[in-house]
Amino acid sequence: MVAKITQAKAVGGMLQYNNKKLEKGEASILGYNKIITGGKDIEKLGITQTQKSFDSFGNLNKELKRKYIHVSLNPHPDEKLSDEKLTDIAKDYMKQLGYASQPYIIYKHTDIERTHLHIVSCNVKANGKTITDSNLFRRSNEIRKGIEKKYDLKEGAAKKNPIDYANTKKVDYKKGDNNAQIKTKALTILSLVKFSSFDSYKRHMANYNIAVDIRKEANHPDGKILGSTYQVTNDKGVGEGLAIKASHIDRGGNLDLKKLEKSLIIIKRINKSEKIFLKKICNLS
Repeated sequence: MVAKITQAKAVGGMLQYNNKKLEKGEASILGYNKIITGGKDIEKLGITQTQKSFDSFGNLNKELKRKYIHVSLNPHPDEKLSDEKLTDIAKDYMKQLGYASQPYIIYKHTDIERTHLHIVSCNVKANGKTITDSNLFRRSNEIRKGIEKKYDLKEGAAKKNPIDYANTKKVDYKKGDNNAQIKTKALTILSLVKFSSFDSYKRHMANYNIAVDIRKEANHPDGKILGSTYQVTNDKGVGEGLAIKASHIDRGGNLDLKKLEKSLIIIKRINKSEKIFLKKICNLS
């Protein structure tokens, strides 16, 4: 299992992100704690109403900058866990992290191949004091290890070998629904692997029988770049069916060329910074 944590001053963005998944049928709520529902189905509550439960805690501390926490728990793709077990894992993790008395919602996401959990909670206690984030990531990692042993889960090796962590199943043209196959595969890979160039992304996707190409104006080599296309191929790399615009595969824009390029630029900057730092500490010229 892999655990990731982000924190923010406001909770609205966190709730909106998960609510969009609910609306698309790509998520469900497995459980919640100290959320006022008024007897209604929690999945049918509006964001404004849900947010009140979080802000009733968060507003008790006006000075804290990082009031809310967004946790992502990612079991290995090979593990098919029941909703009951996923809920137990999420509650156990939150209890050990110190959030048993806090408002939180557990979301199960199924928008990509590996079913995973998102948990939204608050860092401010009912008495206005805060849950310390001292050594937060170290504590989270220790909790993760303990949960893996307790629930007999595979180790969180995504950082060590993210490509192996991804499901290696190839897209199959004969199965149909190619847009959905390409979308789930591409989003799964992008969530696990960081690419330093478009070509490396393109080569990696070819391993799953997906050809990714740049779409240019009037299909001319020197034409204006309009975006990217995805096409299912066979094991020899020969295209099957028509190439599909990225915008037609994922309406959310996650496969949009501009968004991919932005991510690649960030990775390049990180790599450049690392090289400069290494030169300094190693006295390299």
